[in-house]
Amino acid sequence: DCELIRRVAASRSTAVSIRNIRGHRSTRRGRASTREGTLRLVGGQSRNEGNVEIYHAGKWGSICDDEWDLNEANIVCKSLRYELGALRATVNSEFGRGRKLIWMDNVYCNGNETHLHHCPFDGWRMHDCNADEAAGVVCNNMKIFTSFSDRQNDNSISNEIDEIESKKAKERRNMNENSKTASIKQILKSSLILSDSKLSILTNDKLKLRIAGGRHKLEGRVELYIDKEFGWGVICANGWGIFEAMVVCRQLGLGHAEHAVQSPYFGGQNMSYILNGVKCRGHEASLQECTVHEFGSVTCSRNHHNIAGVICAKELPDLVLDANELESSIYLEDRQMVMLQCAMEENCLSTSAYSINFNDFSWLYETRRLLRFTARTANLGTADFRPFLPKHVWQWHACHRHYHSMEVFAHFDILNSEGKRVAEGHKASFCLEDNSCVDDIKPKYKCANYGDQGISVGCTDTYLHNIDCQWIDITDMPPGMYHLKISVNPEFKIAELNYDNNAVICSFLYNSVSARVWNCTSTRP
Repeated sequence: DCELIRRVAASRSTAVSIRNIRGHRSTRRGRASTREGTLRLVGGQSRNEGNVEIYHAGKWGSICDDEWDLNEANIVCKSLRYELGALRATVNSEFGRGRKLIWMDNVYCNGNETHLHHCPFDGWRMHDCNADEAAGVVCNNMKIFTSFSDRQNDNSISNEIDEIESKKAKERRNMNENSKTASIKQILKSSLILSDSKLSILTNDKLKLRIAGGRHKLEGRVELYIDKEFGWGVICANGWGIFEAMVVCRQLGLGHAEHAVQSPYFGGQNMSYILNGVKCRGHEASLQECTVHEFGSVTCSRNHHNIAGVICAKELPDLVLDANELESSIYLEDRQMVMLQCAMEENCLSTSAYSINFNDFSWLYETRRLLRFTARTANLGTADFRPFLPKHVWQWHACHRHYHSMEVFAHFDILNSEGKRVAEGHKASFCLEDNSCVDDIKPKYKCANYGDQGISVGCTDTYLHNIDCQWIDITDMPPGMYHLKISVNPEFKIAELNYDNNAVICSFLYNSVSARVWNCTSTRP
């Protein structure tokens, strides 16, 4: 019996051991032995990187990249026994398109959790994402040595790694030095890892660009032309997002980016991949100014199913926050828990509010300190701002007595001098409507009676300071100097003309009895 117990324990340990799995196949035996909440990485070129998948209810599923940052990435990597945590968090399906089954969205960790599913999130399979928004990580695979003998035993491996890295660095230096005379043909016959160098270094600014395969001239797969012998090629869409699409549409004179596509919808399955890991800021005049991770004979994750494409548009909305309204409306309020029941249902309070002993009747009279303010958002673009979710999936909020058309419309964050969040950033669901309009523009959108929602061009949507959840819970935050950051459309779910005015960041002084905000400037979320 003891031997049997040991075998069962060993098999369970093996089942939850950390390994990188590149595919989605799993045997019946594997499913039976996999524990609830097990994590794995898929699609990466090495064991320490990939999209994150979690095992729940007998199935593997992806995690949406909304709210995904180093806090969540560190918990994933440490769960996978990378003791030094994460080097970076990845978004936009950087390691290939995720699964259709998405288990988690809006995961928000404070860094103290022992497992990812211990963090607050929207609920299993509750999300507003697609396969293009898979969250991933790159873990720090450096070893921590507990003794000198351990380090000696690992010297041979370390020396090999050092030699490989030195060789790669030398190749990159040679490539940069000889880029003007290097043969593109030679490069295209092999894969060159560039460590995120500018594409113009390789192409000498002679790269040709077009889109093809669309139903009209404003959409299609992105194609590149470098050499007659190799013809046109496509881009692997790992990490392809709205900022890269913005640059393509601008370069081709097609207006602005409405969607970034990661699929073979526009064809191109029989074409060669030339680029992988393209990263743009969105301001670049051409794709050559963006960085690229891999160039040449590129192997794309899940080959022929991850082709970069774009859908361009001539007119788009442009949201702008009213910084003056924010500065003039901010104040503190101490409110008892008995008056915060709706707010608790919508997760508008910090984590400590949910750890109260609810068996003690006095919890109703405990107080939370709230930083309250008005958020006024104007649409200064050329098209109406409309929710991307169809009307039939809008969420009814009984406390507010109306539907919320966007799961996350705004983020409220307080940052310290190092840029780290010190109060839990609140993710606000919103009902969007025209509260006031300029000139002769008539309000078009109303929340009441299941009306159409949005913000018309020339109109503003105002969430007053006295509305539930229009606050940040700062109960656990010590007094001091901070920065307050308010963002709208923070996850870039809806395309806009410009994202650089979607947030304001302000100096914020909190001295226990009062709050003051000043020096607000516009920035990107």
